[in-house]
Amino acid sequence: MNILVGFDEKNISIFLHELRSPISTLLSIIGEVKANLYSRSEIEKSLEKIEGVASYMLSLSNNYLEISKNENACITSSETSFNFLDVLKYVIGIFDFQFSLKNIEFTKEIKNCDVVVKGDSIKVKQILINLLSNCFKYTPSFGKSSLYCEGRSISDEEVEFTIVVADNGIGMSEEFLNKLFTPYQCENYDLTAKSIGLGLSIIKENIDSLNGRIKVESKINCGTRFEIKLPLKIDKKKYDFSKKRILIIDDCVITKKVLENYLSSTKAKVDFASSGEDGLKKYLDSKPNYYNLIILDYHLGYHDGENITRIIRSQNRTDSKKIKIIGISSSAYDKDIDRCLSAGMDKYLIKPLDKYNLLNVISMI
Repeated sequence: MNILVGFDEKNISIFLHELRSPISTLLSIIGEVKANLYSRSEIEKSLEKIEGVASYMLSLSNNYLEISKNENACITSSETSFNFLDVLKYVIGIFDFQFSLKNIEFTKEIKNCDVVVKGDSIKVKQILINLLSNCFKYTPSFGKSSLYCEGRSISDEEVEFTIVVADNGIGMSEEFLNKLFTPYQCENYDLTAKSIGLGLSIIKENIDSLNGRIKVESKINCGTRFEIKLPLKIDKKKYDFSKKRILIIDDCVITKKVLENYLSSTKAKVDFASSGEDGLKKYLDSKPNYYNLIILDYHLGYHDGENITRIIRSQNRTDSKKIKIIGISSSAYDKDIDRCLSAGMDKYLIKPLDKYNLLNVISMI
């Protein structure tokens, strides 16, 4: 299902609605950091949560900015490879914390979901986040909510995920269930946090676009149960970088941990440098052709990614022109991308990095 959109009032409302939950989560996590300023381990955990939520918000904003460039653009599924279990863990990490704020018991049961699939991971996240946000909003303190997810092969090429989200909250009337997925429709609840009635219509549109199905059961003062079926193609591609030695130059501890995790299953040999100067020295001190690839942050102070690339390309070494360089940065400005590519980078990837996009780029250069 394609939805014709432009940069109009309706789509601004949808975009702002989608940002409400992650912004609320960020504020809650910041409060958690303030309460644990003397615990380094707790601060690091909170920073990882903040990075995850901010990454999701950035992905959403990138999608809507792309749409806004063309008033007749269509929101379609953007098919990429992703691990379904990683998406579940990300969403669970957010709502474990959210539900704890209201002392809501949050139970999870996950079966056979550690599968790399092809599909739109942002839409899957939107579905789960909107469903669990409703659980949080409409379940009273000390209530119960649950997430069940199971993957089942339906062919050699496809797996179907059954997702069940349930709560014992305030529920919905039979009359409202008949117009549940209509935009801007709300049940008349006496709630402090009023809804604008977009979450469920977004869920339905995303499920339809992924060729999925949704079933709802609800009763006033008894709770609600959503059951979703999502069929996704299996990605059988394996990444073997055992013959690659990669130098990663980045001054962000979290980014280095993320890259290390992304590459851990590929058998690549990885070295790290925490500054432009250190990274440049590691390359210059190495024998020619010792490194096959450099992953290089753009913002590194005086010796930034552009400058380091120019220095490497100007060296009188047999590998200076052929070593592959991937620039990474949070900057999406065309002028920054053009400068880095003009300096001699082979690729430029925008943070937050998508694991399978990165691995695909490495495998192709």
